Amino acid sequence: LTSAARTVSRAQTPDELDESGPTELATVARAFNRMSRSLTQQQADRALILAGISHDLRTPLTRLRLELEMSPLPPDTQQAMVSDIEQMDAIVRQFLDYARNTPQSPVESIDLSALVSHAVTRCRLDTLPEVSLKLDVTPGLVIEGHPTELARAVDNLLTNALRYGRDEAGQLTLEVCCQREGEGAVASVADQGAGIPPESMERVLRPFERGD
Repeated sequence: LTSAARTVSRAQTPDELDESGPTELATVARAFNRMSRSLTQQQADRALILAGISHDLRTPLTRLRLELEMSPLPPDTQQAMVSDIEQMDAIVRQFLDYARNTPQSPVESIDLSALVSHAVTRCRLDTLPEVSLKLDVTPGLVIEGHPTELARAVDNLLTNALRYGRDEAGQLTLEVCCQREGEGAVASVADQGAGIPPESMERVLRPFERGD
């Protein structure tokens, strides 16, 4: 029973327990087996829903990219929008992998400098008159990691700065840095917004939470 409980705690499905023996142990074993089957069914249902949503999203994304590539937009704008669609497609692929219970892809070499610079370009920060941008990126910083997740993290930092980092006049002073630090590297996005109250920090770090 202890071994099976540990297996469940690792989000895995244990073998069914033997339900024979003394009444008390048989009752516990039956209850545990029912719980295990219920959890497995819930995981399967969730995977099916995620797979369906992710699959359906890929069709309009493909159509959007085709229409975009045929549009008369300026090349820079077109490339930035194509980059957005490619990132969305990569996120959808992650959902599909998660729904299929596919192991996370192995880490790979990432040009962090290029990743941060592309994120700034995607957000069109240099086209916004109310944004004062300082970009301090050491070129050629290569690290090991997961590129899609890392790009999403940097995008989230930049988006949060655009939403919450402005001063009272609506101006945004933004400093984006990417520097070598020891054996690794640090990417940072700094603004002059009010920040998060310390008592709210734990809550806003949960998924889908936001501050006031």
